[in-house]
Amino acid sequence: MSIAIIASITFYRYIKIPLHHTHHNQQTHQFIFDLTRVDSALDSKHCIYVYKASEPALKYYLFLDSVDLRYKIFERDTQNLTKDILQNSQNCSYITILASHISADLTQEIEQFIISIDPQAEVKRAQSGGEVLYIKAKIPKISQKLSKSLGLPIPKNTSENKSKK
Repeated sequence: MSIAIIASITFYRYIKIPLHHTHHNQQTHQFIFDLTRVDSALDSKHCIYVYKASEPALKYYLFLDSVDLRYKIFERDTQNLTKDILQNSQNCSYITILASHISADLTQEIEQFIISIDPQAEVKRAQSGGEVLYIKAKIPKISQKLSKSLGLPIPKNTSENKSKK
């Protein structure tokens, strides 16, 4: 009797781990699928950022779904990500960020930054225990004043430049 109980507990624990990972993988695939289905994702004014650890999963699912997608890789340093997003504000109307295999603190940093520039940003998190983040946000045009304060190159085609001419 005790062997049956031990065997059933062991079997349950063994099954529980793969089910958790399978659910995490399904959600990552769903976020990638959502990314490819967004009409503006194929638009040149839509910039996509993918966390470096997520790139293998992204490539795998893009291959499975036969989709080609332009994206930029970002690493753990959120300062470079935020600077890149702000520098590209003249070229990007929307951004999407996909990150899996990411720490909770990094997820929070990215989320706070995006919400600060677009309070209506669409933020999705995985339902499983793992951290998976999907954010779609509208990026405002960055003014000369903000560019100077952030130490960024001054945008060329802003209304501030046009009014001075």
